[in-house]
Amino acid sequence: MRVLIITSQFPPRLGGVAAATFRLSTALLAVGDKAEVITRNHGDHTPAGFGQPESAEFKGIRVHRFPDKWFKTPAYGLCIPELIRIANEFCPDVIHAYYAVPSGYLAIACGKRVGVPVVVSCRGDDITKAILDKPASLRRVLESADFVTSVCSSLLVWAHLISEFSQYSVVRNSIEPSFLAVQCDAPAIREQYELMQGSIVLASNAVFRWKKGPDYLEDLLVSVGHSDIPNIEFVLVGKFDASWRHKLRRRFQGTATRERTRKLVSVSCPDRRDLARLLSVVDLFLLTSRREGMPNAAIEAMSRGTPVAATAVNGCTELLENTDAGILLNPFDSAEGARAVIALLSNPSQLTNLGKNARHLIEPDYLVEREVQRLRSIYERLSKQ
Repeated sequence: MRVLIITSQFPPRLGGVAAATFRLSTALLAVGDKAEVITRNHGDHTPAGFGQPESAEFKGIRVHRFPDKWFKTPAYGLCIPELIRIANEFCPDVIHAYYAVPSGYLAIACGKRVGVPVVVSCRGDDITKAILDKPASLRRVLESADFVTSVCSSLLVWAHLISEFSQYSVVRNSIEPSFLAVQCDAPAIREQYELMQGSIVLASNAVFRWKKGPDYLEDLLVSVGHSDIPNIEFVLVGKFDASWRHKLRRRFQGTATRERTRKLVSVSCPDRRDLARLLSVVDLFLLTSRREGMPNAAIEAMSRGTPVAATAVNGCTELLENTDAGILLNPFDSAEGARAVIALLSNPSQLTNLGKNARHLIEPDYLVEREVQRLRSIYERLSKQ
């Protein structure tokens, strides 16, 4: 099977879509398929019509990086012929667009000319946001795709509000087995990140964007900080707006007293092994989004035996409802969310049980092998039509 993947994000760019496309392309190569990736070069800001695509290997994957503005409307006339040229050289059996807008439109324009089927994956904002600000483009993509997948069923419900596409299924995000297999010396990891032995460790990867709920996280942490729980440390993982991080640190650490330690630690962009080890010493992972698809961050935490407290939105609800692997928070009331988190942190045995259940939930149903198996069955069916 030869799969050409078109995506708006790919490593070293950070983000859920980047992680998912890298995981998929690597897994396809591992089972003997061929995969190439077309993506945006987020560092190339030459005006539309200038600059050229650059092709190179990235960890064994052939990646074609287009100037950033080539993925935007003014340069479609240049972008699509280049997509067709690359596709003709690669000779794919199927083109897979990760993100309905704009990747889906580009994939369909290319697939129609090359004569191969197109799969479009709905990830989150490409549905929940585009359905309002780009409905015509989204409708065209959904109705023109040969098959539509979604990381959670709620996104399909939204998509069907504007389009009656007939071939679709849920294919959830996944985790690679190597992430589960990373060994962890908990005391050594705590020492590495300057965390107290015996403290309660919270973590989040929230970013300073409205849809990720940074204000909700801030209010929740301050409320938790004022609780009677003795020693709490919070780990902020990833790349963040410095001013917001400083404000969060000041407000959270400002709730400390002689009897209560409060500390914020920021860990910038750890590699996969370090992230796996760090998550293993986290007692509760917080996800305060206002919109989500199927959050990679939650799946990663749960795979390491860390329960998740997430706002009850989209894929978070689908992941945690009726699973005893975490708790769902009221997305409209951070004070109520904080009370739920405090109650859970005050019950260590429940916290431990949720963590065990979280790992057991992820291991059979969210491994990348299952994701690839489902996608390959779709690819093969379409290529035979």
